[in-house]
Amino acid sequence: MSRVLALISLLLALGPFTWALQRASRFTTTPPVASVLGRVTVHETVGRTFGEHPVANLSLYLIRVEDGKAFHELQRKCRKAVAQGQSNPAAAYDVCIQSLSDAARMVPQMASATKAQTDREGNYRFENVPAGGRYQVVGIKYEGDEPVVIVGLTARLKAGEEFKINLSENEAWTDALPPSR
Repeated sequence: MSRVLALISLLLALGPFTWALQRASRFTTTPPVASVLGRVTVHETVGRTFGEHPVANLSLYLIRVEDGKAFHELQRKCRKAVAQGQSNPAAAYDVCIQSLSDAARMVPQMASATKAQTDREGNYRFENVPAGGRYQVVGIKYEGDEPVVIVGLTARLKAGEEFKINLSENEAWTDALPPSR
């Protein structure tokens, strides 16, 4: 009998607390979100015929710009090597290949990386992306042993926005580099 009374007392004591939690949960808001979507293609010229083809089944990663400092350093390292590569193009090539390899290993392991895959038409979509930030879309694939890294940069995302960014395998992976601070 004393256990039953103790349980009833406990429930009565917790009642107002439980009611307050239920009431507060009705007023919580979900953070504003956006979407990032687009298409990935490769441009090829065969003979005199130009064609644009989708890049299917490409692994894509969405990373917050502020979390990508190590990735950006690899982009800058390659860009600098190419700019200074007039005297030794082979050394610039080696620096860029090493940077690409490091980037291809690094990006999938990044804590903020969200993954998507292109469909057979090269289309991709990232849903429920926290608004207010800037992001890089990074595509990674291998041709033989050499990595191909495709990068695009978003503007600051607004709540409810569908930010469209089309990527091309033909663009340099160092082009979509956020400004240094």
